[in-house]
Amino acid sequence: MRNQTHLLFALLFGIVYFKYAAFSTQIASILFSIGLLIGYLLPDIDEPKSTISKKIPITSKILSIFTRHRGIFHTIWVPISIYALSSILPLPQIFIGLAIGYASHLTADMLTASGIAPFYPLTRFKIKGLVKTGSVLEAILFVSMLSYILLIF
Repeated sequence: MRNQTHLLFALLFGIVYFKYAAFSTQIASILFSIGLLIGYLLPDIDEPKSTISKKIPITSKILSIFTRHRGIFHTIWVPISIYALSSILPLPQIFIGLAIGYASHLTADMLTASGIAPFYPLTRFKIKGLVKTGSVLEAILFVSMLSYILLIF
């Protein structure tokens, strides 16, 4: 999926969380939002052409030595670990935002024809969808999500 579509997925996930979570302060809401915006980019940190790798190019070069794209960084283990850290580290809101942003990215990638193997390395079972990056179907998904977000605000 394109970066813009991933961003809308993150916003939708964030809106749902905001609806049901009661943040104690405005600072907590801001920290959550920062985490969400970083989190939705993180799964593609091992892909040299991704938005995050263009900002921090050395990371994708180093990580690509050890892993392939849509490998370990596209599994449920990362957001679960990040969420677990939120209970023991200071500023838990930022880690909750990171985990939710990360999970939104994985969910979007499950809809793509390439899919992801969410339980890798335990199994290579993949969840795949019908959406091809840049396709008309992705554009329809994008416009639908954008319309929904604009309608609820």
